[in-house]
Amino acid sequence: MKVITVANQKGGVGKTTSAAALAVLLAQQGRRALVVDLDQQANLTTLLRVDPRNATGDVLDPSRGSSVADVVQRSEFGMDVLAASQDMETLDLALALAPAGQVRLRDALAVVASEYDAVVIDCPPNVGLLTINALVAADVVVAPVRASDINSVTGLARLRTTAERSGPLRIDRAAPPILPLLTVYNPKKVADGEIESTIEQGLQVPIVGRIVATTKVERDANKRRPHVAHRPDSTVAEGYREVLTAIIDRKSVRSEER
Repeated sequence: MKVITVANQKGGVGKTTSAAALAVLLAQQGRRALVVDLDQQANLTTLLRVDPRNATGDVLDPSRGSSVADVVQRSEFGMDVLAASQDMETLDLALALAPAGQVRLRDALAVVASEYDAVVIDCPPNVGLLTINALVAADVVVAPVRASDINSVTGLARLRTTAERSGPLRIDRAAPPILPLLTVYNPKKVADGEIESTIEQGLQVPIVGRIVATTKVERDANKRRPHVAHRPDSTVAEGYREVLTAIIDRKSVRSEER
């Protein structure tokens, strides 16, 4: 089972769109996929057309003690979803008070590892214990960066630091690799090229993909339909397919290999 965490310590960069795209493509390929929505805004839950509920809290809050299998819902797009809702607002505090609160998601996913080929985790745009849980559980972290927004590059740099600090919680694995993904990308715009250079030359992190700018992605989201499901032949869908292939083919890194 490969765990793909989608995160950036900056909002509005395309995390939910990217998480939905990867999950839908996994299902289209016949892979058994689980989606975990860790953001109390529940945008991914809504986009995948399942009921907003605090299923994530049911699993992670030790006072509830549900298993993933107890509370998942099936999306019409072909994957299981551990849904989010606004009731999750106190979950970070519950995790702070819980024994091993930083690794509860990793442990919960280990129980269902044989049931899924891949897990896609959508994170909130901040560093709380939910994001830490997602980084600890991750095999790889996809970090969407809005190509026209330099602040999202700052969020990427902060995320990389947070991921490195999560390393000691990952037992025999190194800190998860961070794969920047340029979103809303226009190769003709000078500003987009400058951000591309900042990532690859300044931060010295190779970009895993470039998702071209189109208003159709936002329009589809407003209609509660993932773009890649509604427009499987689009340039955006093809871009996400290439990203997914790169992720699936990537090997996990053990601590002794650092």
